[in-house]
Amino acid sequence: MGKTAQYPSSNALFREWYLGVRGSYPDYNTVPTWGALDVLESALYRAASDPSNIVNGHLPAVKVLHALIGSDTRTPFGRIAFDAQNVNNGVKSIMSQVLPSSNFTEIVYPSDIQTAAFVYPMPTWEERVYKWELLGGSQKRTAFDVSILCSTVLGLFLVTIIVHRKGENTDIILNVIPRVLSLAIYVRALVGN
Repeated sequence: MGKTAQYPSSNALFREWYLGVRGSYPDYNTVPTWGALDVLESALYRAASDPSNIVNGHLPAVKVLHALIGSDTRTPFGRIAFDAQNVNNGVKSIMSQVLPSSNFTEIVYPSDIQTAAFVYPMPTWEERVYKWELLGGSQKRTAFDVSILCSTVLGLFLVTIIVHRKGENTDIILNVIPRVLSLAIYVRALVGN
């Protein structure tokens, strides 16, 4: 349950594992979401382990909720523990920061799961150096080719409708053509040259 070598429970191990599997570090939503799924997995396992909880071959949601009471699960997000009032008193608040030297969110507090040092004061906008690309390399060319293909198919589709209707009631279609062209230009601008 989040503690095997395949799915590590510490934040540092999780980030390295994720980088190896996905080719990029997890964003700020990934780690808490993974932690929530670890807790849910733990509650489902504990609820399903008791045969008296199974009703007509199903595990009622209320049994899973009861299994959450008293949960104490280690996750990449930290320790998540619910008390009798269903208050999570195990997890610490974290502080994250997108550092000037990186395009990734880094955990800067607390120190036991810290992935980078807190930067204060932040450099001014003029001092910051960002390299931002929506797509790069072969992805850029593929996106461009797909946008041209889709624009061509939509254009042919609209011409077919106009020909089929023999010019009747084509006002709506003629209003759509500029929008399709605008979308194609927008996609082209996003993917660059």
